[in-house]
Amino acid sequence: MKKLNFLLFSVPLLSFILLSCSKEDEVPAPVADFSVSKTSALVDEEIQFNNLSENAKDYLWDFGDGNVSLEKSPMHWYTNSGTYKVTLTVTSAGKLNSKSIKVDIAHPSPVAGFTMDKAEAKVNETITFTNVTVNASSYAWDFGDGNTSNEENPKHTYLSAGNFTVSLVATGDGGEQTVSKTIDITHLAPVASFTIDNTSALLEEVITFTNTSENTTSYLWDFGDGRTSTEENPKHSFSIGGTFTVSLTATGDGGEDTLTKTVEIIVDDANIFPGFGTPYAALAETWAEFKKTLPYSNYEQRAITSSSGTIYTEIYLINESVVIYFQSESGSEIVNDNDVVTQIHLLSNFNGNTQKGIKMGSPLSDVEIVYGTPDYHDNESYDYNSGIVFYYDESMVVDYMIIFPASSGSSQSTTKSTGKKHEILRMNPLR
Repeated sequence: MKKLNFLLFSVPLLSFILLSCSKEDEVPAPVADFSVSKTSALVDEEIQFNNLSENAKDYLWDFGDGNVSLEKSPMHWYTNSGTYKVTLTVTSAGKLNSKSIKVDIAHPSPVAGFTMDKAEAKVNETITFTNVTVNASSYAWDFGDGNTSNEENPKHTYLSAGNFTVSLVATGDGGEQTVSKTIDITHLAPVASFTIDNTSALLEEVITFTNTSENTTSYLWDFGDGRTSTEENPKHSFSIGGTFTVSLTATGDGGEDTLTKTVEIIVDDANIFPGFGTPYAALAETWAEFKKTLPYSNYEQRAITSSSGTIYTEIYLINESVVIYFQSESGSEIVNDNDVVTQIHLLSNFNGNTQKGIKMGSPLSDVEIVYGTPDYHDNESYDYNSGIVFYYDESMVVDYMIIFPASSGSSQSTTKSTGKKHEILRMNPLR
């Protein structure tokens, strides 16, 4: 297709007309006629002009936008919107004829569109919006959370959870169009995490728990010994020995998460029976062996006789906080080397602890944690067949303990049912 400025063809057109006039009586007059492929089109959209003229030799098209053509049936497109008058002038033998048709040209309407790199995201997670709009020159984004943007391809981060409607208004010469999509924003799930500065500690040793959880707002610690805490970074000490499971339940807007770890609490052997050379020299030993562990020889003896006639000997040790009972083999009221240790009484002023960490003043709840449910109990004691009895006061704390040989079952149950064991051991008040 040729596009020529009309002024360039004004002189040739005049010559074209004059030459045709000299032969006007020899040929029939031309009749200009044409059709168009469309009378309404968009900017830059091609339009086909079909020449239907008769008796014409030469053609001149004026498209109304400053462009002309000498082709018989040209194709043309417009670069601006508007209504244009298209005129075809035909000549033959000095005669000419013209025909005009109006063509409406409009800018194309915008077609708004965009994609998101994710349709679900977390709070504070960056989302990229890619604009795929056509026929637009400006853009207005509304992210549904009070924030907007005029960038072509923006990025956005949501600071709160919810379902948001994202809209894009695309504007061009042909108008504007809006497209919307929804995006679901959720809170980050909590991740419970913590460290322990000492996972193998002694009784009463302070342990620091450092919270390293993420996406959380509140915390619940369970130390496994009946104690809890809601502090972020608590410190805790254990009053009883054993292996404890420490759990942290961390809660946030996105839910909760729990993590557990274990802590071993070691009972210092040197504190089981203060003043003894070894804590394991105790029951079922003869006096000859037992006294080798004593750090001194100054102790008091006192004989008692049970209701059945059995003679026991009391030996007071360690500032009268421990009483050792021997059963006399010879019937003598004085302990001899062959007499056997049958019981150890720990009095209220005893400042040590059992091998599992129970001491005077320990609550009964601690006793149950480390020793379990008692095999027998009444309103003053917890008895265990493993070989220990805990007496408690009205405050439900331990104030007296007795260690005796572990029972095989029958003999222990007999003494419990009759209560004679307790009478014998407590018939002479020691507290």
